[in-house]
Amino acid sequence: MTKAEQEQKAKKEQRQKTARTVAIVLLVILMLAILGFAGFGIAYLVTDGFGGRMPMTVIVIDDEIYSQSAEDIEVYPGDEVRVQNLIGDTQYTMQIVGNASKNNFAFTLDGEPYTWRDMDGEDMTAGFTIIQTETGFTIDYTTVPSILTAALGGEVVISEDAETTGDLFTLIITIGEEEYRFGFGVGSGVTEIILDPDQIVITDPDGALQPDDPERPTEEPEKPEDYPETIAEKEEAMIRYMVQAARAQSYEEIEPIMGTIHQLYTDIVSSGESSGSSDLRTALSAYVTLHYAVEDGEYTAEEAAAVREDLQGSDGTILKRSEKYAKKQQ
Repeated sequence: MTKAEQEQKAKKEQRQKTARTVAIVLLVILMLAILGFAGFGIAYLVTDGFGGRMPMTVIVIDDEIYSQSAEDIEVYPGDEVRVQNLIGDTQYTMQIVGNASKNNFAFTLDGEPYTWRDMDGEDMTAGFTIIQTETGFTIDYTTVPSILTAALGGEVVISEDAETTGDLFTLIITIGEEEYRFGFGVGSGVTEIILDPDQIVITDPDGALQPDDPERPTEEPEKPEDYPETIAEKEEAMIRYMVQAARAQSYEEIEPIMGTIHQLYTDIVSSGESSGSSDLRTALSAYVTLHYAVEDGEYTAEEAAAVREDLQGSDGTILKRSEKYAKKQQ
């Protein structure tokens, strides 16, 4: 190979080497640009257009996810609130206070007149049953008057025309220096159970449980010898009898216990000392369905299914627990 050919070959190799270097540099620049735009987009999204910072904590209320404060939430008895940190365990405190920003009504506390605006910001946590769970807590309650009675430490009577819907309360969750505020209203299928000498009336705002012509037995049934004495024992018996009725397939199976169930129902709702547990409220609601299902002396498979569906409640645990217990007893 001549010297000229050698020089030409060397120049060619140098050009190829330079081209490869330029290609590598361009590829690196392109990758950096892609990563830069991706990072820019992610940062823009998680910081709400660079107006905040990346949320590391989320609050889950009845399966709805929140990363910041919110309003117009409806909390039902037994709903769970989960506090989740994206990078580890979360230490938090919680409180429920009165919220009069959207509603006002009159009531009396031990006979003294008040308005709901007087209670704005007042601690109402004691009016609810708060049960800690592994990931947060559950919120339970009965009625608005019961909440206020327990929270304020005196007998509360709310006027009949009072409007108690909307964000009556604010749930405040504090995590370090961060505070999350959730305005919420209370929601329940049956808001109040009232006994009248001639009839049973279920106050039901949605109309789901209210019958057209409710009647109650005119004769008090004879109580069995083992009839429970305390309200707690009557509540346990009510749930147990309703489970038995839900499993029955004919009127003949439940006829012997209907009088006892009705007496338990009457004793519990008229006592004013009910625990108001979720299981009890579910059993009482299911009894209303059962009562009107069998008033014609029949108990069809469809009616039995409706009672079982009511007794399932929001989480279906009553029948499941009773089934597990029955298996253990066998």
